[in-house]
Amino acid sequence: MRRLILLFLLVPACALAQSGVWGLRGITRRFVVHGNVVYAVDGRGVTAYDATTLTRLETIETDSESLDAAFTGDTLVVLTRGGLERFPPESVVPIARQEIPPSTRIASNGQRIAVAGADGVRFYDGLQLVAFWPQAQTITALAWHNDALFVATASSGVPVLDGRTATQITTIGESALDLAVDGDLLYTASGRDGLAIYDVSDPGAPRFVSRTAESDGFHQLVAASGGRAITAEVSKSVRLFDVSEPATPRAFPSVAQPVEAIAASGTRLFIAGSIFDANGIEKGSGVPLRAYDVAQAEAPRLLGEVQDLAGPVNGAATDGTLAFVSDPPFFRVLDVSTTAAPKEIASLRLDTANPYVKSLGSRVILYGNGTVQFIDVSNPYRPRLAGTFDSTGRPPGAAAISHNAFLEGNTSSGFHVFDFMPDGTSRFIAGIKTHPVEIVVSGDVAYYIIEYQALGIADISVGARLVSATQMPATQLAVADRLLLVRSPNLVRVFSLADPFAPVELGSAPLEPGGVIAAEEGAAYVAANGTILRMDLANPASPSFQPTGWRVVAPSQIAVTRGKAVVADRYALRVFGPDTAPPPPPPPARRRPSRP
Repeated sequence: MRRLILLFLLVPACALAQSGVWGLRGITRRFVVHGNVVYAVDGRGVTAYDATTLTRLETIETDSESLDAAFTGDTLVVLTRGGLERFPPESVVPIARQEIPPSTRIASNGQRIAVAGADGVRFYDGLQLVAFWPQAQTITALAWHNDALFVATASSGVPVLDGRTATQITTIGESALDLAVDGDLLYTASGRDGLAIYDVSDPGAPRFVSRTAESDGFHQLVAASGGRAITAEVSKSVRLFDVSEPATPRAFPSVAQPVEAIAASGTRLFIAGSIFDANGIEKGSGVPLRAYDVAQAEAPRLLGEVQDLAGPVNGAATDGTLAFVSDPPFFRVLDVSTTAAPKEIASLRLDTANPYVKSLGSRVILYGNGTVQFIDVSNPYRPRLAGTFDSTGRPPGAAAISHNAFLEGNTSSGFHVFDFMPDGTSRFIAGIKTHPVEIVVSGDVAYYIIEYQALGIADISVGARLVSATQMPATQLAVADRLLLVRSPNLVRVFSLADPFAPVELGSAPLEPGGVIAAEEGAAYVAANGTILRMDLANPASPSFQPTGWRVVAPSQIAVTRGKAVVADRYALRVFGPDTAPPPPPPPARRRPSRP
């Protein structure tokens, strides 16, 4: 019993706090078809659907972001940012987790697994690494034919490897972006070189069969089955080919379709893809799986689709009780007072919603693509778009809220101080010719990163006056009461703001690259590498990080107020920390006067 108590005391207090999840969704990036089940690799894990009815069978959550998957026998092997996770049939509990070097693609011939990373291809037999093929070129796709592995590289053609020894047998001189094998034929999506077909019945002597759609579109993805081949231009369109006669394939017109993942089985085509705005910001489509019958390649027939939440949860802010979330095309207000049970209380559709969020009192801003959208949440049950500012700039953009104004900055149109008029129009106050990528505010002083290489300081008490610009590597900023945190690629530096125009460095702490940071009085939080670290700032001269035990997957923004942390975690909003006071009840509905 004493040992149990001791272990309990050694666990950080914040690790024992509650956590909650809202809006869990997947964003399909790969498909794997196994039997009559299609598996969507969707970031949060893998979701299984009946290939005929499209009924969702189960969702498997992985420990870290899922990237790709393959089957060895009946075992599902999922490639994640943390390594490999293996799942037995009809189970959501992994039988093994295995750390491997960072990798992007996986393929299996039913027995061995090939995994592509930045330095080449590794071959696994079960959990055992059995061979390695070094390669400095970027690898874009893998495909097996019996014991031969075909590898699409950025500029070295398609090497053919012996899957037992990793020995290179030969090279196909094809600039392929994606590969598919059906029977003894290899199909390549070769960009502007169209769809190419090779006979690989003898993998040591591949034979070119045909090429079609050359200089007719840009072919990035490929799938093949049942005498049909399908190519896709990512996010734009798919194109069908009748390849029942491989030497003389017939091409049919492209079909407009958001697409980032395709797979084929028999005469069925499975598609998923996101919609992107003019600034390249992902909006999702709300369709993680769509199925077509392509028996008639000239007239594909939609069989059905699955509806779900749309795209990534990009940004979040909090006042400790409410969370304000950018979930394009919606801005949402959530009650997060009960940490384990966050719930939506209002939403506002904004087809041009910016990705990131900051809040101060009843003022919320969405920003990131060169504009700022001001949302009035004085009644959180009825959020209102109160104004829009257009910087005439382009992403990436930063923004902040001061007591008396709003700030925006980007690398093309500079640093701006502005306000909004009652009619929603913006009023420009002042600007500075610079190139900021991050902005935070403390009182009447703004701190901003100038293209990652300098820290700028501006007096915004009246207009905008440049005070100083100091060279230092910087990627993110955070303010914790009278402290400024400047994050460089491998370090967090802590500065005193006793003189807000002349920060003095007090201490620093090493930190691995990646993730996002937020701070409040006494602490900073970094969400990265699958978890959240808490930096104790009680002694800013000697700051230190402690684990919280809080799990994240793909964080894009974090905010914290009164110990309540919210994370826009791409596939969900995650909430951590103690329960807080509930929001006020909604105001009574106005009653319309009765007619006489």
